[in-house]
Amino acid sequence: MDKIKRSAKIWDTIEQYMHRNRAWATLKTVAVVSGLAGCGKTTLLLDYFKGKKHFYFSFDGLEESIAERLLAEKVAAGTGVAAMNWDEAFIALSNTYRYIIFDDLAPLSSYRRFKSAFYEHMCRNFHSRPLVLLIAQPTDNLSGLADNYDRVNASYFSVPEVMKLFPTLSKIDVLGLSAVSGGVPNILKEYDPQISFEDNLCCILRPDSAFCGFMPHLMEKYFRKPEVYHYILCAIAHGHHRISDIG
Repeated sequence: MDKIKRSAKIWDTIEQYMHRNRAWATLKTVAVVSGLAGCGKTTLLLDYFKGKKHFYFSFDGLEESIAERLLAEKVAAGTGVAAMNWDEAFIALSNTYRYIIFDDLAPLSSYRRFKSAFYEHMCRNFHSRPLVLLIAQPTDNLSGLADNYDRVNASYFSVPEVMKLFPTLSKIDVLGLSAVSGGVPNILKEYDPQISFEDNLCCILRPDSAFCGFMPHLMEKYFRKPEVYHYILCAIAHGHHRISDIG
């Protein structure tokens, strides 16, 4: 249900792009799919454009010179056009692909030459410009990339949505599943309603589970030093739930 609802929002953006309605009547417009880590933005878009010719690139953890080189190499492989820098890569992309997806945009705030090249070359021709989709965190600074941003917001699954996904679960188990999963789609996808809630918890805590893959990443994002969240978890495990007690 949630996937259908999110897909409908993206389809609405694509419709507006194709007919040049709303913000798309302006030349320098991009689409922004925004949401917190783990809410399923990347999976949703890659699933949506599966089977359609599209270009995807992630900037996760890349310093500008490395990102520029890797993007140029991928563009050259996908377009057959040699590219040496941002400008050449963006020109080749806009001339070849109709759908372009850029992900993990936090590093862009430290890039010096990226934004001007993107603004200049990615949305040049009003009639043949590609649909550029930026997968972003709410805190990402996207200023200077376009004149207009057509935004689609994604979120974690709510308790009512989990109830729709698992209609046979008791309300207690639904609340427990929502608490354990945080509403993260990849964790919910691994839940098996054919076995008990306790057995599912054991599966969720396997080292190769989506939970064990995502939660350390999330904690590293919000708590920079491991020893910090170690003490937080220790405090919670001993029954101290108030901020003052944990502190």
